[in-house]
Amino acid sequence: MPILLLFFVLVSVTPAHSGNAPTLVFDGVELVFSEGKNSLDMGKVQQGGVCMARITVKNASERVLRIASVRGSCALSVPSWPRKDIQPGEEGVIQIRYDSSRPGPFHRNVIIHANTQTSKTVLKVQGEIIPE
Repeated sequence: MPILLLFFVLVSVTPAHSGNAPTLVFDGVELVFSEGKNSLDMGKVQQGGVCMARITVKNASERVLRIASVRGSCALSVPSWPRKDIQPGEEGVIQIRYDSSRPGPFHRNVIIHANTQTSKTVLKVQGEIIPE
């Protein structure tokens, strides 16, 4: 029974897109979302719930992709990102988490420092925390 309850809680508070992670593609010059969007919508999450997303990073170039650091703005943390080089044709995952303790809409940035042409890529992240 506790396992079923845990499964229900994770399913009910995890953003709908988490099963189908958005993909950033490295073309040898820049990192861009494959869907053509320039932002990530984390959806609506109950206050105090898990507000987390995974972003797949795909190296579609002939060059090695090196991610030096990934930082989130206020209340948006980055628990993990690929620390090793992403070889041509390979993928890595960036995991982000938003502090869901304060209700209301949010708009934050994730900054990726890598060997891209401009050396940094800014991803816009948005969502809404629904009060208890």
